Amino acid sequence: MKVCTHDDPVRDESPYEMGITLHEAARQLLDSTNDPAYAVDERGCISGWNGPAEQLLGYPRSEIVGRPCHEVLRGRDVFENPFCEPDCPLLLMARRREPVRHFQMELYAQDGTAVRVLCFVVVIPDSRNGSFSLLHLLRPVNQPLAPWPDRKGPDPLELTARELEVLRLLVRGRTTREMAETMNISTSTVRKHVQNLLRKIGAGSRLAAVLAALEKRIL
Repeated sequence: MKVCTHDDPVRDESPYEMGITLHEAARQLLDSTNDPAYAVDERGCISGWNGPAEQLLGYPRSEIVGRPCHEVLRGRDVFENPFCEPDCPLLLMARRREPVRHFQMELYAQDGTAVRVLCFVVVIPDSRNGSFSLLHLLRPVNQPLAPWPDRKGPDPLELTARELEVLRLLVRGRTTREMAETMNISTSTVRKHVQNLLRKIGAGSRLAAVLAALEKRIL
């Protein structure tokens, strides 16, 4: 059985929190959601696993953390083609800094049962050493979901177009400087949009705002 090992994490300014490590940021997100969720590092190894994921798929955290994701969960797409592979397409997209849309796939539980889920992916990068984690938030497709927001009607949170753009960039793991360059505005203006966004969503941090965006299906 292949097991991945980690070097000591590098402390850096992440796009979500000041002064926390990459793996601490991932753990915060895993521990703050009631949805099944897990983290995968840049090598494709599972680096975090929360209680709801254990309940859904049966794997205890002690048995799954450190193992290659594709060997354990063996994900397949909706046409039952292998999706989880050593050359994970999600990892390739993250390295290319391409957006990852939510999608459906089947994961294999510990008892061999195929579980179909809707998967939301958040990129948490470490801008100093180029590493990153991919956070996978899972919703069983048989679980009732709230209706999609009516984009033709008024936004209940009254987010501006700029705030929605900032939120999309946060989900993609962009730093303040990168958002400023993408939006062609100053870093201070980006921070102002972020603060307004946090206030409207009711989040205490950028990480919490990303989680709320996924859980409330704001985007």
